[in-house]
Amino acid sequence: MYYDIQKAPVTKRIGAFLLDFMLLVILIVFATSLLTPAMNVNKHIENIKVITDEIEENKEYYEEKYQLKLDITDEEFNTMTEEEKIACNEAWSKMYNETGLTKLENKVVSLYILAITCGALIAILLTEVLVPALMKHGRTLGKRAFGLAVMRKNCVKIHPVQMVARALLGKFTICLMFPIYAIVFFGLNSMPGKVILVAVLGAQLIAMGVSKNNAAIHDLIVGTTVVDYDSQMIYENAEELQAAIEKDKAEQAARKTY
Repeated sequence: MYYDIQKAPVTKRIGAFLLDFMLLVILIVFATSLLTPAMNVNKHIENIKVITDEIEENKEYYEEKYQLKLDITDEEFNTMTEEEKIACNEAWSKMYNETGLTKLENKVVSLYILAITCGALIAILLTEVLVPALMKHGRTLGKRAFGLAVMRKNCVKIHPVQMVARALLGKFTICLMFPIYAIVFFGLNSMPGKVILVAVLGAQLIAMGVSKNNAAIHDLIVGTTVVDYDSQMIYENAEELQAAIEKDKAEQAARKTY
């Protein structure tokens, strides 16, 4: 049949995913490590250290100015009344704002987020667009190693625009940045962070479970599917597919006539 899709075995898909994921993480870390110096992150961190050292050197002055004990321990803080805790937090906040620490720390966090985002985008473009374009049929290194390919649902070769949309809208935005932002903003151990991570994973599993060809979210978005490369017939374009359909119809008609 023209639309006979050879589903990729689950074990191969898992193996390909793990290999691609490991390569992706390595590239993200490498790209981020190159971007952070270019964004002067280290300079801002040094400025934070300078201010904190100045506060430590002039501890008595800052303690008197803000009515704050700088060497307070967690145990001491926990023994305070709620009013004392609020006053303590307000004093810390005032000192951080007036000394510029809050501004610098927020800037460092923003730059790190920007560096991670750009690093992830570079890594996705390399692993999910450039490499598949060179290997053809949407094959990443993981898919090539495990004998898989990506094509349109009608068995026609994936279009470059679909490949880019699959990488950016699906894998970068939904599969990668949602979890990363959840960890950055909420923390891995926080309830919101856990909920977002579980929601993304759950959505992927549901999509693969209910879709006809076990397609993940990024495949559903652009109308593609992952198949077994060795046994799958992939047509170069719609014209080649139509020619195959007409040829088969002609052969069937000839056999009926005979």
